[in-house]
Amino acid sequence: KFLAVRDYESAIAVLRKVEPSVITDEVTNLRSKAEELHSRLRSLLQDIKQARSEKRFDGLMDTVKEAMTIAPEDDGLTNLLASLEAREDKIAAENIEQIAALYAALYGLDSISERLGYINFAIERAKQVNYSKGLMNLQYLKAVTYNDIESYDNAILYFQNAVKSAEVLQDSAYLRFCHMYIGGINLDVENYEQAKKDFFVGLKYANNSLTKSVDIYNNLGTLYKELGAVDSSLYYHNKTLKLREIENDTL
Repeated sequence: KFLAVRDYESAIAVLRKVEPSVITDEVTNLRSKAEELHSRLRSLLQDIKQARSEKRFDGLMDTVKEAMTIAPEDDGLTNLLASLEAREDKIAAENIEQIAALYAALYGLDSISERLGYINFAIERAKQVNYSKGLMNLQYLKAVTYNDIESYDNAILYFQNAVKSAEVLQDSAYLRFCHMYIGGINLDVENYEQAKKDFFVGLKYANNSLTKSVDIYNNLGTLYKELGAVDSSLYYHNKTLKLREIENDTL
């Protein structure tokens, strides 16, 4: 009964009073289990007390959660867990604000090595706080940075990472941008068939918006020119010109 309600001290006290002549394997096993759990709980509570006194929070929540599997009705542990969760939420919110501010500032940073260093730092922080949108933004910026210095293999790698993040978030704008960039890289390195596939995937994420498609149409015009398909090249270039005229009229 005491074991059922996780009152291990009472369970141990009762089991120790059992007459030796009636001790069975079941009683021995119950007493062993109660003593083991009680010992583990005391050890965890000591670890929690020491961590709190030293203001060490790394791993503290996991320790509290383990203690609660042994003593789930303990109000002190329940309140401590709620406090730790609130603290983590606050830290996550602060990190998200910092990542967003850093992302905007990085576009103006001329030093490529510094920019990549800050991006890598921010990517790890975004992962730690499960900031999916920030992670996608930073993967995209890292890819664009590598593209700017013509490190194409790295650029494609991080555009593909950004694509995975954008698919989870269902962000059609970033999916369009990433596939357009990947197509542009393949066009530059004369991988024309793959470039064509990338551009048409990008068009799919333009969601039938002509204004969102204009840069991809222009790239397709250039692609077909390289392939010697004059009619197709003229078709997409003319489409680009018409759309840009519309944009200029609107402006």
